[in-house]
Amino acid sequence: MDNLREVQQMANRLMGEEFTFTAFGKTHTLSGNNLGYSFKFDNARRRLGCCNYRTKTISLSKHLCLVNL
Repeated sequence: MDNLREVQQMANRLMGEEFTFTAFGKTHTLSGNNLGYSFKFDNARRRLGCCNYRTKTISLSKHLCLVNL
């Protein structure tokens, strides 16, 4: 289960990263955490991941993460 813990830590670290972009002459900085997104594992067997825009959740299949690590 250490591998899943590492995947979760990596996902949380990536969501905390700030990305800077320029649009319409203004510079903006965003991160997944600032936008209210969270990460979790799910029990899916046929897809690796999912982004639910309504609940602002990004999930990965626990089963497929374990098989592919």
